[in-house]
Amino acid sequence: MSERVAILQRLDPTQVDEYVEAHEEVPEAVSSAMKQGGVEEYELFVTGNIAVGVVTVNDFDTFVEQYRDDSQTQEWEARVDQFKLSGVDPETMEMPTMERIWRLSDEA
Repeated sequence: MSERVAILQRLDPTQVDEYVEAHEEVPEAVSSAMKQGGVEEYELFVTGNIAVGVVTVNDFDTFVEQYRDDSQTQEWEARVDQFKLSGVDPETMEMPTMERIWRLSDEA
């Protein structure tokens, strides 16, 4: 069964446009690494200086481990880090996730 995880990133308010533009051309190697890590879908949303990535993945911990160990994803995270105040750490590849507090499908 897949899990969905939200990843929170705070953007530099003066660099939001550059962050968005960088994501117009995500390297194929990054997309491939995500798929190889078990990612079924990744969506990225931006409002103001907040970016939220929603990932649907087989196993989030396994994905993070594989993503962290890939040199191409390390390069990518270092590149987009210049546009952020906080978020995925390009050195440790730690991903700040959000806690889900409610889900409609859990309702009786």
